[in-house]
Amino acid sequence: GVDCSARMLDRARLGAPKNCEWVWGDLRQPPKVEGLTLITANYVLHHMDREELRTIWRWAQRTLPPGGKLVLGDLFYSVPPDQVEGIDGWLDPALGEYHSAWELMKELEEHGFQAVLKVLHPVIGNLTAMRL
Repeated sequence: GVDCSARMLDRARLGAPKNCEWVWGDLRQPPKVEGLTLITANYVLHHMDREELRTIWRWAQRTLPPGGKLVLGDLFYSVPPDQVEGIDGWLDPALGEYHSAWELMKELEEHGFQAVLKVLHPVIGNLTAMRL
């Protein structure tokens, strides 16, 4: 795992399997690592702009072998915002830039991934992307 918070890295280590490696870093400038088959990112993407996301996609594409997976859990529109009642208040623009799941899936596909969306809530979802 990669995190720019030592406290969050400590928390992640508590429940993680022994074969997980934890590295201090910032996904805006991803660390050089080898041998990964799985990359996860939870509740970080909405803090990234489009170009920063593309940096992450390129890094994941270089880092993961074919068949490796990128699993993303975050706040993004998993249904069209105008089709959801009561969505106001869920996505505070002061907290980040919220992306649509469809835009993220398209970008992942453009970077050599096949993506599948699991909707958990109209503004929360999981994207699992397999490197082709």
